[in-house]
Amino acid sequence: MSNWKHIFVYAWALCAFFSPFCFSENKFENTINNLYEIKSTNQIEYNHGIALLERNSEQLTPHQLNELEYFKAYREFSSGNVPRSLDIGQKIINNSEDLNLLMRTHVLMGTASLYSRNWQVGLDSLMFVTSNIEKISDSSLAQNAGLFVPFFYVQAQNYEMARISLSNLDVGSLNTRNKCMWYQLSVESFDKNLALEKGTGLVERAIDACDSANEVYVSNIIRLLYFESLVDVKPLQVIKESEAIVYELNDLGKEILLPGYYALLAKAYLNIGKNLESESYAKEALIFDNSPGATKSTITAYWVLYRIYYIQGLYESSLNYYVKYSERNSIYLNDLEARNYSVRLAEHKIKEIERENKSLADQNDLLKLEQQLTQSEKENQQLFIVLLATCLVLLAAYLYKARQNQLRLKQLAEFDALTGVYNRGHFTQLAKSALTFAKDSKQSASVVLFDLDLFKKINDTYGHACGDWVLKQVAAACQELTRKNDVFARVGGEEFCFLLLGCDSHTALDVAEKCRRAINNIDTKESGFDFKVSGSFGVSDNALSGYELDRILADADEALYCSKSSGRNTVSLYDPSAEHTSLLKPDDSPAPLG
Repeated sequence: MSNWKHIFVYAWALCAFFSPFCFSENKFENTINNLYEIKSTNQIEYNHGIALLERNSEQLTPHQLNELEYFKAYREFSSGNVPRSLDIGQKIINNSEDLNLLMRTHVLMGTASLYSRNWQVGLDSLMFVTSNIEKISDSSLAQNAGLFVPFFYVQAQNYEMARISLSNLDVGSLNTRNKCMWYQLSVESFDKNLALEKGTGLVERAIDACDSANEVYVSNIIRLLYFESLVDVKPLQVIKESEAIVYELNDLGKEILLPGYYALLAKAYLNIGKNLESESYAKEALIFDNSPGATKSTITAYWVLYRIYYIQGLYESSLNYYVKYSERNSIYLNDLEARNYSVRLAEHKIKEIERENKSLADQNDLLKLEQQLTQSEKENQQLFIVLLATCLVLLAAYLYKARQNQLRLKQLAEFDALTGVYNRGHFTQLAKSALTFAKDSKQSASVVLFDLDLFKKINDTYGHACGDWVLKQVAAACQELTRKNDVFARVGGEEFCFLLLGCDSHTALDVAEKCRRAINNIDTKESGFDFKVSGSFGVSDNALSGYELDRILADADEALYCSKSSGRNTVSLYDPSAEHTSLLKPDDSPAPLG
């Protein structure tokens, strides 16, 4: 679907699906949650909600202020102000670190950019979605983001890639809104004659799915696509059903849908020979022709008027409308190729300029060589020294930049971006090497594995920003207790691990207990909330589990499970001979599992 009214529905369908997580408990949270729910169904209430947040902006959290900007960007796009929508979206991307809000913003910006034919922004958004979708733990949110991928390919008219992307989504697991979007994209990506005319049932299922989701606007878009495939074979049916829909359209998207339906009715009436009604509807469609580009409805309206006046023998008027039809149709057909053509043309011009510059440079070099032949040997030596020094400076600059890039890549590959400690991949590499060394040198080695208790509840209650703060504090508190040769890493979402070389299980239990107490002593008031942080620990060493990393980690994980089962906030030592791994309570006395 190439014109703006069809692209706009994807913005409503995609962006409205992104329901927010709870970031703070205050009186505006319900308003924000409601805005996510109603923005594609109740524009009046949506605008009232934005006005309420703007009046009380001083009471909003930084994250809620970013959410308010997102709502305003969505409103600007829905009213057709695409440049303003993109500007606000870029502001959100610059200010927010919340992955969910960034995902919603990139989907909105990607959708808006396709309308404005800014393919670079669209590609940037597509890359963000595909690069970060695996980081979204909420399955519904991930599915919503995944729908942007086939949408992008539909707009680029790469229907094969769109169908492949859609087939990768399990339609049965989608919620009602997502299912509506999936069916709409399916209608778009399959051949219209096959999908709409041969009784596959795709249209009926798509309309039922969108009606169930209360997405009446999307249902009417799908009906419009269906009627366009029938207008030449069943014009009377198209007139009857389309006029009923036009009569019942509400304010939501009315100005977006009307041009398409007016153009459709104009063509249907032309097909049954009612030129007066056809002319009226065609001119109604052209009232909305305020875009510099070309829409399908505008092209159809000009073609209908051309045919009407031709039939009536008004050839001058007919020719006038045919010229307009031809101009708009040419724009419509070449729109997607325009960007590639412009890029190729720009590349051609750049190469011409480079050739001209190279020719001038060659001529200058020749003149310089002729002059240099008359210069003294001293001057030649000086020139050689200058050139050599320049090359050395450039080489030094290149080596410095390469070194900086190497260090940056090493940082990304070895360290966790949030906490600054080792990541799981680098931990595995270091731990295997350390255990091999300990085995060869007959040294002790132990593992302390711990997991933050009820961390999901912290995220859900106080927001992901608060959860990230907790992870940083825990990493900092525990890292202070490590030695230089200890390996400390974040190995999961809220899971950390120590490898203690030269330490047996007794020493490891002491380290684990110190870490447990340090975590308990974290003052959470700095985060803006007051709550307790605790962790459950599992310990094992080479005497219990050997020197294989997978085995010692598995045994420590079993001990960690016992800590969780015993009520959390405890340290457990793996005991291979016992029926259950024994627990070491904070006072160093064992406690049986209950």
